[in-house]
Amino acid sequence: MNHLSELPHNIAALSLLCELNVSANCLSSLPPSLGNLNSLGVLKLRNNLLRELPHELFGLPCLTTLDASHNRLVTLPEEIGQLRELETLVVANNSIEFVPEGLSRLARLRSLVLSNNLMTRAPLCRGLVALELLLLDHNRIGFVVYA
Repeated sequence: MNHLSELPHNIAALSLLCELNVSANCLSSLPPSLGNLNSLGVLKLRNNLLRELPHELFGLPCLTTLDASHNRLVTLPEEIGQLRELETLVVANNSIEFVPEGLSRLARLRSLVLSNNLMTRAPLCRGLVALELLLLDHNRIGFVVYA
């Protein structure tokens, strides 16, 4: 485990960065400049102290994998639907109660891992035509509606 409590604001200078793994640190926030990493395809934020993801993150045009599991997230913003290239979303082991409808705009999403959260209903998956893996275990889901 590292002990990074913040990322440098000038991280955007790494304009060709394709993968960033800052897992197992003490990050409680991310700099907005992270949204300027236009070549970023993989972002791993596991095991940190994040309560939210910055809105700038959802403008990353090449992001295919986002792993923000084992944090303190309570929700995902509606803007998540702007990540048109996203194929893998892992947000297990947080405190997420629901996912926004914007998630259904992720037509390329193949894996959605929402295990160990506080969800009481399953997400609407109507637009997730490429979805191959959906993990909802260890939540509080009482029924599933497919519409």
